[in-house]
Amino acid sequence: MDTKHSKRNALFVTIILIGSAFAFLSSVPNAIAAGAVPNIQFDGFPLYAEGITRGGVLSDYGSHYGIKANVTELAFCKSMMYSCLTSITNGQLDRLHFSLKDSSGADLASSSRSIHFDFWGWSEDTVYENGASGSAEIFFTDTDVLTVKGKITNSGSAELAFLPSIVISGGYDISRSEGASGGAAPQSMFSYAYTTEYGAMVANVEQASFNMGVPDAINLFVNTTTYRAIVPSFAISEATNDFAGQSYSHSIKSDKVAVPAGGAWEFSYSIAFGDNLNSVESKASEIAKVEKSMDWSAERNENWESFFEGLPNAHTNEESRIDLFKTAATALRMNLYAPRNNMQYYCSVPSKPAFNFFWCWDTPFHARGQCEWDPWLAEQNLLTQFSGQTATGMVYIMLDDSLNPYLNVFYSQPPVHSEAIMKVYEMDNDKNRAKEFLQTMYDSSASYLSWWETERDMDLDGLCEFRSGSETGWDDTPRYDVWGGQVSWGDAPMPAIIESVDLNSWLYIYYDSMAQMANELGHDGDVANWIEKRDQISSLIESLLWSEKDGCWYDLKKSSPLDAGAHTEIATPAIWMPAFAGATKNETRIKRVIEEHILNPEEFFGSYPIPSVAYSSPYYDKEQQGCYWQGQVWLSLAYTAVETLYKYGYENEAGECAERLLAMMSNKGGVYENYNAETGAVGWGFGGPGTPSAFQFGWSSMFAMEMMLDRYERNRIVMPEETEISGYVKNAETLDGKEAIYTVETGEYNVPHVALKSLDGKPLAESKRIQASFADDYNNLAKKTFSATVNGAAFSAEIGKTYKVNVDSGAASEKKFIPGFETVFLCTAIVASLLLFGRRKRN
Repeated sequence: MDTKHSKRNALFVTIILIGSAFAFLSSVPNAIAAGAVPNIQFDGFPLYAEGITRGGVLSDYGSHYGIKANVTELAFCKSMMYSCLTSITNGQLDRLHFSLKDSSGADLASSSRSIHFDFWGWSEDTVYENGASGSAEIFFTDTDVLTVKGKITNSGSAELAFLPSIVISGGYDISRSEGASGGAAPQSMFSYAYTTEYGAMVANVEQASFNMGVPDAINLFVNTTTYRAIVPSFAISEATNDFAGQSYSHSIKSDKVAVPAGGAWEFSYSIAFGDNLNSVESKASEIAKVEKSMDWSAERNENWESFFEGLPNAHTNEESRIDLFKTAATALRMNLYAPRNNMQYYCSVPSKPAFNFFWCWDTPFHARGQCEWDPWLAEQNLLTQFSGQTATGMVYIMLDDSLNPYLNVFYSQPPVHSEAIMKVYEMDNDKNRAKEFLQTMYDSSASYLSWWETERDMDLDGLCEFRSGSETGWDDTPRYDVWGGQVSWGDAPMPAIIESVDLNSWLYIYYDSMAQMANELGHDGDVANWIEKRDQISSLIESLLWSEKDGCWYDLKKSSPLDAGAHTEIATPAIWMPAFAGATKNETRIKRVIEEHILNPEEFFGSYPIPSVAYSSPYYDKEQQGCYWQGQVWLSLAYTAVETLYKYGYENEAGECAERLLAMMSNKGGVYENYNAETGAVGWGFGGPGTPSAFQFGWSSMFAMEMMLDRYERNRIVMPEETEISGYVKNAETLDGKEAIYTVETGEYNVPHVALKSLDGKPLAESKRIQASFADDYNNLAKKTFSATVNGAAFSAEIGKTYKVNVDSGAASEKKFIPGFETVFLCTAIVASLLLFGRRKRN
């Protein structure tokens, strides 16, 4: 194994720690340590904070609505409610405020407010100027049902009297007030409220905007009506309904509450959200029956404890990493979207409400993370996406909850689905369901691949092309700088044919996976066809896209189908995608792209790797620190470097790269869409500098989890001269793929950590005597015994043991180590004997 870079580990770890501390203090959000207003403090994570993080609202149980805490006002429980519907009219709704009023009707003044964010929501405390104090917890209790549970304590020496009220306020100005959480901020048009006989207030808000995404041109304008029913634990004595222009305020009040000195008054209220009045009314009436008696907090705690217990253990003992692991899993949970409209299953969006659609290449990444705790949930994400597939096989760039395309019907996105399909299939313990899922995905995928071959190979040379910036998934990447020096952003079609390295590498992976699926499903006649397609695209990648001059693979740009084309010589993570995919078997090329590019600190291996454009490239957007896909760190790209390094024997470097990325992501209050490749700070969003990237972002969360579970170590190529390998390896084979060096079967997805070492000095592929050691340091394996095969020798193994494998005999024997006490005793006896022998000899 080439380890020429590994000696820098200690230095880089030090740099990472120092840099992470600096990034924590200087990154967006810049008010993590303390509130932006005096006497308001907030801490914890994820930061569901209005004006601090963009998107990523508290929105549990697949809810279509969400909430964030207001951290700029000394107002008890003041929050912003959001719509997360898949529409251009998603975004801010109105503010929610619980207040205590004195006999004159004025709010009791607060002297301080503190908020602690948690996975499930947040808790907060307020101290009033009259000595009273308030405490509350905010969390979801069901799909589209939010609960606030609180208490007012009288710490004074006299009785405290007040009038509690709950207020909703909104309008045009409020709906556009949170710049950092913007996105599609609708215009409020009308609102009214009324009380019900079961003791609730129902309020609606109508919002209108242009809708460019609906195929039916008649629906040029969209009017969205959202309903909320507030169900308090106390009786409503009065309700107000004020509407003026485009501003409104609705409130419900209770009779006077008197709290004796040293006493407390407990309260709660739930909010049912929806876009259908009947469903909201029905849900609210059911809530009213249990609102006063339900132990909401206990149920919530039990649910979240069960959720975290269902996750595998992260491969770390570092507290900040474990926090990051849980935060990432929480993001994937909060971004879930329960079935509605034409959806039969759950699906997930990248970040509510910043990216409220089902994106083509985001969804399979989400599924890879979700199957860590619920494979069936992950399967539903993929089933939902392919339910919107066209008759021609196309999977749209994005779908709404009616499974219709949004913004356009012209483009797809990178075909990254096969890895998710195979992982989900392997992890589902319900094998009948898993086999049915695999068959559905196989049929849908065959149609999808046919679409790429038919619609995205204009010159019919066997390599496919993206047709727009949107379709690449890299939006404004300079690889598509084809409009007279202007990057093709969004939906503008390509004026040239660009045969993309990454696209064809993903297709290689898909073809290889289809061969595996066909084999699993018993479609033996299909296997050879998929292998032929896989090998053909591999040959074309090698012959047409490799640059011997620069030691990497480049896109091939053609002005017409008759043009031979020229390489687009821009260094991005695409340049090593064929190695990542396994589409090359050329050892020299693999080593060149790794050592000359991935591990080059001037290009990609900086303190905060891996930029989406090389640091040294003239196309790196230095003026704006790499915004948007012009240099910032995107986890979907950075992870390919980690996996590529490990796959080809750069084990230490892969671990180092993963460590830097995780250090960059830690202590940020949440997981973000992208990061600054120079400082490690939270990156800029698609709105450009000044717009922070989306919070609690789906695929960033998934890749963080995969790195902390060492999933990138699952498949290993044993290079010709290697004499040892180690990692959480499932399969290891020679570079040409003809010889299996190591496989393991545990009966589950998790595998043990293995260390293989040649004992006869020969490379592993040729060795006849091999030592194999197994460990499960983080206790993720359900069983401690399993089957392993080393160079064709199969044997039963056990965690914590080391074996000597004799390849010729096909046998493995446990290597016995002398226990510590016996070792000391034996050594002492030997030394004593030598001393005694020496004394006798002298005599």
